[in-house]
Amino acid sequence: MTATGIPMPPLATDTHTVRSERRVASGVSHATADAISRPSVPPVGAGGLPCGAAAPGAPSDTAAWGLHHASLDVYPPLDTSDLSTDTVPVRLASAPPVRGVSAAQFAAMYADYAALDVPHEVLFPYLYCGHHGPTAQTRFFSASGVVPAPAYRGLAVVRVGDECEAAHGDGAPAPARRALLLSSQAPEETLRSVPACGPVEAHDARFRHQPATRRVSTRNFQAQSINYTMVSDVVVYSPAGLTDAARRVALAFRYAQQQYWHERLVERLGGLRYNVFVITEPFDALERACPELVAVDAHGRPRHAVDFLQREQDEMYRMASVSRIDTNVYLGPTRDFRPNIALPQDAPYTGAPTFSIALDAFKGNSPPTPAFLRSAAESFAVFDRDVALGRRVQVPTAHLECPTGALPEQHPDEAAGAARDVLMLCAWLEAHVSPAHCRYPRPARRALIHCADGYTESSVFALAYLMYTQRLRLEQAYLQLQLRVARPFFVFGSDLELLRAVEALVHGAPAHDDWLDDAHFDGSLPSRILPFLYLGNLGHARNARLLRAIGITHVVSVGECVADDDDDDPHSLAAARRAGQIDVHYVANVADDGTDSLRAALCDAVEFVERARVSGGRVLVHCRVGVSRSSTVVIAYAMAHLDITLVDAYLLVRSRRLNVLIQPHLLFFWELRAWEARIAAALGRRAACDPAHAEPPRIVLGAGRGAYGLPYTAYARAGERCVTWSWLCREIAALNARYCVDA
Repeated sequence: MTATGIPMPPLATDTHTVRSERRVASGVSHATADAISRPSVPPVGAGGLPCGAAAPGAPSDTAAWGLHHASLDVYPPLDTSDLSTDTVPVRLASAPPVRGVSAAQFAAMYADYAALDVPHEVLFPYLYCGHHGPTAQTRFFSASGVVPAPAYRGLAVVRVGDECEAAHGDGAPAPARRALLLSSQAPEETLRSVPACGPVEAHDARFRHQPATRRVSTRNFQAQSINYTMVSDVVVYSPAGLTDAARRVALAFRYAQQQYWHERLVERLGGLRYNVFVITEPFDALERACPELVAVDAHGRPRHAVDFLQREQDEMYRMASVSRIDTNVYLGPTRDFRPNIALPQDAPYTGAPTFSIALDAFKGNSPPTPAFLRSAAESFAVFDRDVALGRRVQVPTAHLECPTGALPEQHPDEAAGAARDVLMLCAWLEAHVSPAHCRYPRPARRALIHCADGYTESSVFALAYLMYTQRLRLEQAYLQLQLRVARPFFVFGSDLELLRAVEALVHGAPAHDDWLDDAHFDGSLPSRILPFLYLGNLGHARNARLLRAIGITHVVSVGECVADDDDDDPHSLAAARRAGQIDVHYVANVADDGTDSLRAALCDAVEFVERARVSGGRVLVHCRVGVSRSSTVVIAYAMAHLDITLVDAYLLVRSRRLNVLIQPHLLFFWELRAWEARIAAALGRRAACDPAHAEPPRIVLGAGRGAYGLPYTAYARAGERCVTWSWLCREIAALNARYCVDA
């Protein structure tokens, strides 16, 4: 995964590693031990109804799950008769009225929504399929080909400008730059037609249909704005308060809901009747009543807004920012290159290194020729002579193309030739950064090996340089970067041929039989999410020698049993477990099929990780690919240990899973939202999800907050910046669209 915007292959289930293109408020004490309870959830039957309740049939007004309104009488009906035509069909004219809601009432409604902990059976498979969704999707999740509507009431927040921005739009307009609440969506995202002026045509007011597709997907995040809004109460607001534009959009939603209700009534698909509200006060009243829900204030200043793309880029940059890997040699992203443009006596110290040599690692690069290297060396020599004579001259900077790793199909002799070119560049570089090792003394210069993200294309040359200058074996160079330098790097399987050829030239033919030669090794190491917490794949878990080499003492296997006691391989995880070298926690019977749940297993897995941390151990969490099941566990642990929101934990883990695009499917994300509600309840920030079932486990919530050099000023505490399901999924879909054709 990168932040460069180069497309990546489509998302899939947890069975495919995603290889990048070669590219560029609360005050709760951290020490307070609080319980995350395992709330006892009633069994759920058809249509999301508790077992024993009536089967789906006519829609109801009473929610079995989700938001509950003690009385709608506290929300006065609004007169919208002046916005209706005279030809409203009877079935639409009987729709519930649009109601007014104050800023304070909206704040209370949103707080109730944020505290919800609804079991996945209530909304799935509906959220996968929607109402009259793609045929392939519906038939996959329902033998009858029909998915009942859930007995659930959600919440959708819709922003309308001072005047409607677009009529009959075919997509969401540009995001508002001011007066924006958290979770705001545009009416165009869910309505097929948005009235700009004049009366609202009832026949045109319908919800959008999902895009047609032949694929079955458990990660159709782009469809959730529609699917979820259709089973939600809608709150419409305008910066100016109760405007005609807001009333007009609210009326359009009222008609769309009634159309949906009538279709379910005819088809006996059950579900509820939903409400439409309009916030009757202007935005300044919202800023006073619920400042915690203000994303962007009335003056355009960000308050609690989260830009997923910017945050992902910031997280990746922070993780891979420039660091020294050897004497005067640094590894980092291209944005960290600062040329040394001042003479040593004139250069002010800024705390950031400057460089005279840039090794540009980009796809398709070839090593510089000997003639080019001689020319660059002569430029430095001329400069050094001029400085010695007291002349003030421009400081030269050498930009050299750097090999990136993967070789085409070649004869072994050609691979050896490519390795010799790499070592020639290593020798030239060492001569200029460590002149004490050279025959003729000269000033030392600093060099930056860089690529766009700081690790994808530059890692191979960095490893080759360490092998050359420190006379390391390849596995030793790996561990040097991983453990001593603590530097993120990534090597693809296709890069190993060149690296082994370099090793053979430095040391002679490789004679080792170690984790590097394990049949399961694919070139990459598990991704380090926190100093003690790694996220990886099945191959990593099967390579016990690798795990021991990087200090792994505990393993969480999510749905993939690799510690089989019948495995007689002395280097297997089972052997390491029998020898007492690695402790294994197995989460059984969880497939990545979109139907299996992690809810019941999440607490135990998180507790296991916490016990390992407290004991001073290191933990690998893995599934098959390290994309869905295991990333769900790691996100859940990050939320609890760091006391951060689901959004922050997701972006943190996503940015640190090098070159693999993590993506828990919709059901796991739904359970992670409930997990955040349970953490917030345990910390007293939300109403208890189920106070009658507050049994152990107990973990130290927020014990890691403030540690690991993370930007906690940008991280909200768990439960303090809750967003709606439709908004969360929309942002994830937009982020994935940068890497996937079908996001």
